[in-house]
Amino acid sequence: NKFCLIYLKRRNVIKSAISMLNAHRLVRKFGPAHWNASDQKQVQGAFYISPGALLKQLEARICYEKWHQTFFTAYKKKKKVFYYEDLLQNERDFFFQILDFLGVDDAKMEGRFFKNTPDRLEDAILNYDEIRHLFAGTYFDRFFEENGDDYGA
Repeated sequence: NKFCLIYLKRRNVIKSAISMLNAHRLVRKFGPAHWNASDQKQVQGAFYISPGALLKQLEARICYEKWHQTFFTAYKKKKKVFYYEDLLQNERDFFFQILDFLGVDDAKMEGRFFKNTPDRLEDAILNYDEIRHLFAGTYFDRFFEENGDDYGA
């Protein structure tokens, strides 16, 4: 009974797919160990997104999410969902929530991470208008709103 499950998930599936495309860009530029920027100089800023590549990545993210949710639901021991967006809001509080869930005493924590993809999609995507138009009027349109983080699942 010492094993528990933490599910770190995203509320915004569009941002998740775009972040994944950006992670692939980091790997191509800096090598296979760089899915995340390890230095501020590696943050690449806005980029052009191929609509076809985004649709393919979005489909993959939705499949991953369904698989992860099925696994999480089936797991019958201690488990908890944490959201990436909450980490961005308050890193310290986020990690204290994890320590509390794990039943670990508060400890001095030191860490760093660099956000690879700007939070505002308009700042992340060079061809934002084209991408936004692609999803206009669809279920995914709401994820382009400033507070469009409600995954609805």
